[in-house]
Amino acid sequence: MRKITTLILHCTATKDDHDVTIDDIRIWHQARGFKREGYHFLIRLDGTIERGRPIDMVGAHARGFNKHSIGIAYAGGIDKYGNAVNTMSIEQTDAIFVLIDSLAVVLGQLELIGHNDVTDMKTCPNFDVAEWWQDQRFDDSMPC
Repeated sequence: MRKITTLILHCTATKDDHDVTIDDIRIWHQARGFKREGYHFLIRLDGTIERGRPIDMVGAHARGFNKHSIGIAYAGGIDKYGNAVNTMSIEQTDAIFVLIDSLAVVLGQLELIGHNDVTDMKTCPNFDVAEWWQDQRFDDSMPC
C-alpha cells in the first residue's frame, strides 16, 4: 500500500442542479487521455459516495501531488448563474465528513486541502478548504 498523507478536495465544475456519476467522470477523463477516472471518490448531489480509482492506485487529479494523496470530488461547484462557488448540499457535506473520518480511521491522520491549494491554474473546489473545514468542525449543527 502506498503512503497516503493528504486528501485533496475537488469539484466537478458542473451546475449545482446537475448530478453526475463516477461513470460520467470516467468518460470525461478518458476523453482527456486518462486510463480511467482520476478521482478516488465522488460525492453526488444526494450525498451518495461513489468509488472511483482504488485508493492503493495513484490518482490523476492534482499534478505533482497524486503519489501521496486521495482525490475526492463533489458534484457541483457552479451556481445557476455560472459562478464558481461552493455549492455543496447538506447531504454532500455530511457525506464528506463520513468519508474523511472513515479514511482517517483506516489510514491515520490526513491533511485536507483543496485542489486550489496545489495549483495556480484552478479555483477548484471553488472555496477555501481550510477555512470551510474549520467552520464546519465548529458548527454545532454538524454530526460528530
